[in-house]
Amino acid sequence: MKIIKKIYLCYVILLLALTGFLLLYTRKSLIMYEYAQPEKRVNQLITAMKNGLTDTLEAQAVTPDDNIILPGFSVSVDNITECNRFENPESFIEEISAELKDGAVVTYRNTGEDYDTGAMNYALYLGTEHFADLNLLPKDSSIRLLFLKMTEWQPEKLILKKEGSRHSVHIEMPADHSAAINGVLLTEEYLSSLTELPELEYCRRYTDIPGIKSYDIEGFLSDEDVNIYDAYGNLCDAQISSEHSYRVGYEKENMPAELKKTVLDMAETYSLFFTRDLPGATVSIDPIRKLFPEDSEYLSLAETYRRHDMEIIVAHSGTAFKDEKISDYTRYGSGCFSCRISFVKTMNMYGTELEDDTDNVYYFVNIDGEWKIADIE
Repeated sequence: MKIIKKIYLCYVILLLALTGFLLLYTRKSLIMYEYAQPEKRVNQLITAMKNGLTDTLEAQAVTPDDNIILPGFSVSVDNITECNRFENPESFIEEISAELKDGAVVTYRNTGEDYDTGAMNYALYLGTEHFADLNLLPKDSSIRLLFLKMTEWQPEKLILKKEGSRHSVHIEMPADHSAAINGVLLTEEYLSSLTELPELEYCRRYTDIPGIKSYDIEGFLSDEDVNIYDAYGNLCDAQISSEHSYRVGYEKENMPAELKKTVLDMAETYSLFFTRDLPGATVSIDPIRKLFPEDSEYLSLAETYRRHDMEIIVAHSGTAFKDEKISDYTRYGSGCFSCRISFVKTMNMYGTELEDDTDNVYYFVNIDGEWKIADIE
């Protein structure tokens, strides 16, 4: 009887030991099976990304319960982003690295299986942005618990990309200006049009005036940094008329005091001619000849006026000017500018003071070092 009890006790102990072994074996098998899933490899890689992106990522081994279940690995990183000459694909990597280091959450989804190689394909996301693809190749396999097939998955390559809708950039500026996009100087190969300003038609007879040129550049994936510089290298304040469209015209500037005095004197001298207030005005147009280019239509018109209409000017005295203003000074290159000149000319006629208002835009050109009136609006 005692022998039977001892045998039974040994049997129970053996059975408990065997059960315990089977439970431990099963537990370990399930853990190994869980860590053999391809998603664990993806998570290893995502963890490695937290330190930023380099040419090669080193993923650390996963060691639950102090037993190495999933070994570490290294994977090369390729960037296949296609962009235009104004965008650097390396800058996209830097942006992604900065986000990863700041703790951005990376998500992923399985995009299918390659049935020729057995590879599992995954797309990686930062927010909604698909920024990388990862392929896992199946290596050695083993079976535990008769039905748990565990495959060793080896990351083949991490492929970075920049996706999204591409946009174009339009830039419009004077022909003597220059522009840089993302620090890269814009060249004439992107020139789409070159037009002349119609208001400068008469000025172009006497000096070269830069027209307005337009550029259209396609293929941008990210917002661009556009800088436009005038002919003197000064940064211009561009008008953004619509998304990704930049325009700089000929900008109004502060007129030098000496030049103000010169152009005001020219405009007032021209005005005095028509009221017979210049000596010799009734005899010829010589008093205003120096104000205009030699072939100016304004001299011909003045001569016609002198011959046919000047005699109707009623005698007057005390001609003077007041409320003199000069504004809207705009340079068109080094040899031409325009400005608005306004003043009130007063005169006494039969004891009554009369006023004549002038408010015109004058266009000046430089001929042999002297400023001449090319046109008046």
